[in-house]
Amino acid sequence: MGYYVYPYIYSSDRTEKKDYFNLNNDSMYMGTADSSPLEIIISSGNRTIENPEWKIVQNSIEVQNDKYFITMPTNSTLIVSSEPQNQRAILRTSDGSETNVYQMQDMTKTNFVTAPLGQSTLHFEGLTEGISLRMRKEWVIV
Repeated sequence: MGYYVYPYIYSSDRTEKKDYFNLNNDSMYMGTADSSPLEIIISSGNRTIENPEWKIVQNSIEVQNDKYFITMPTNSTLIVSSEPQNQRAILRTSDGSETNVYQMQDMTKTNFVTAPLGQSTLHFEGLTEGISLRMRKEWVIV
């Protein structure tokens, strides 16, 4: 008996000033996984950002977290993806150059956060704008 995986990319851009995203992960993995990969994109705009960090809270419990010991210059973008085939932490500057910042992760954190099944919240520390998110939902058909 075989199965097929049908991925769906859910994207959300923060248009209002809030420091969180409500996540609803209704993926169906049939026991093969318990969370979905996320791609978090933080754009600094006209400001610098020191040590960006975020956490996932589910049922009032912090279940995952991530932090980078970097200074994001103005007009730069941090891209962090937990997708297994493309796991990365890249800082892209205004001139288009990219730097791998994986080694700048806070190793006391869980790192490369994923969206757990069900309802959860992705909170950003000190950031209320310039944030976007992609979550890969999947349904396994048997």
